[in-house]
Amino acid sequence: MASSLTRRIPTVLGALLLAAILFTAYTAQPSDAAGIPANKVAASGSSVEQVNADSDTLLLSETVKINNPTDLILGVTAECAIVTQVTNGANGTTQRAFGEVKIYVTIDGVPVPVAEDDADEGKVVFCNRAQEQQWTDSSAPVVGNDDSGDQLRQYLSSRNANGFNWMALNVGTEYPGTPAGSNIHEIEVWAEWTVNATAQGLATAAVGNRTLILEPVKAAHYEVVTDLG
Repeated sequence: MASSLTRRIPTVLGALLLAAILFTAYTAQPSDAAGIPANKVAASGSSVEQVNADSDTLLLSETVKINNPTDLILGVTAECAIVTQVTNGANGTTQRAFGEVKIYVTIDGVPVPVAEDDADEGKVVFCNRAQEQQWTDSSAPVVGNDDSGDQLRQYLSSRNANGFNWMALNVGTEYPGTPAGSNIHEIEVWAEWTVNATAQGLATAAVGNRTLILEPVKAAHYEVVTDLG
């Protein structure tokens, strides 16, 4: 009986020692890094976000720690919808509704440009729609219109993108907008909604399922993203 107990004591002690080592490994993490991923992050949102007219709407936000220096590819995908409606009353008048959603990414509040000399501050059209409609009543012909029949003229133009990649170079402790000496960055995805409609036209926009994926890469030294026209 004693020999059996003697054999089991080393086994039990070994198991307790292993548990202690694992516990130490999982708990001995730097407190400032808790919950903040280093050099890679993915964030997603699935709720439908109504985009406010003629203003910017925050779609996604994530905080990440970036080792200095690191280049980042920021990939954004999104469902983008625009609804337009026009109503014609007066003979010969044209009603129009236009809406456009642009999406852009910021790091610590500073927009990430598409190219080094990007005048639009990295804003990319994800969906665009222009609807136009004209009604002509044959009982009240329009001057200069030789067609005596009733007419309903419609025009619809749409544009959308499922995703786009931005490139942020040299992200680290000296990135523009980042507090000096800090490598903790807040990445945000914004939608800008522009609407223009006549008195009897309207347009609304919404962004649905969307994702933000950051991929750390090492670009060439002195790399710049240039606009080739």
